[in-house]
Amino acid sequence: MKRIKVVHLLVVVAFVLLSVGFSLTTWKMFEFRDRHHGIINNIRHEQTLTRNEVYDDNVIVFFGDSQITLWWMAPSFGALPILNRGVGGDWAERAVHRFDQDVLSLQPKLLVMLIGTNDIGNGRSVERITASMDDMLGRASEQNIPVLVCSVLPVRDGYLDSRPLERIQQVNDQLQVLSQKYNAGYVDLYSHLVDADGLLKEEYTTDGLHLSRMGYMRITKVLLPHLLQQTVLFL
Repeated sequence: MKRIKVVHLLVVVAFVLLSVGFSLTTWKMFEFRDRHHGIINNIRHEQTLTRNEVYDDNVIVFFGDSQITLWWMAPSFGALPILNRGVGGDWAERAVHRFDQDVLSLQPKLLVMLIGTNDIGNGRSVERITASMDDMLGRASEQNIPVLVCSVLPVRDGYLDSRPLERIQQVNDQLQVLSQKYNAGYVDLYSHLVDADGLLKEEYTTDGLHLSRMGYMRITKVLLPHLLQQTVLFL
């Protein structure tokens, strides 16, 4: 009888573990689906704008890493002529090498930059990150391209070790200095996303690094006035 109880207990434990594993797998699948759908949505949106000749001489480029890639442009900014040039996992240090093709060759009327968190996560110093941003902002300035520089976003949970909040704030301080140097606009997204402990609010993130839909709604609300202030000059 005792052996039967033990076997029964093991079966129950195994069932619970399988259920938990299935739930986690399902959650990951839905998270992947949402991210994939967001990217496809942006591609289709750009195709629609292209067919309707919205981009003619009035391109706005959003440039950065996955935080740009996963930003749904259609529901966020409607018919504004935005080209999403985010690359998942990209660093400012690497983005320097695609800046000509993805930005300068398009001769945008406005450039929005959000990049740097992966440089921090991969151990790049504040000085190296600043140098990469200086390089890109300098080249944009030479071609008289107006720029909005967005702050690096806060993180939480498992990303705090690789991206200490103090390091993020140091990078953001330097981004403000560079923005002044090149007469670019600086958009502080960071302070609009943190909780009382200075961490990225739980409801604003899917995993501690990437933003949830609510997080994107929040930064869209912060960025939009800056965006409209610039677009009235050419639209």
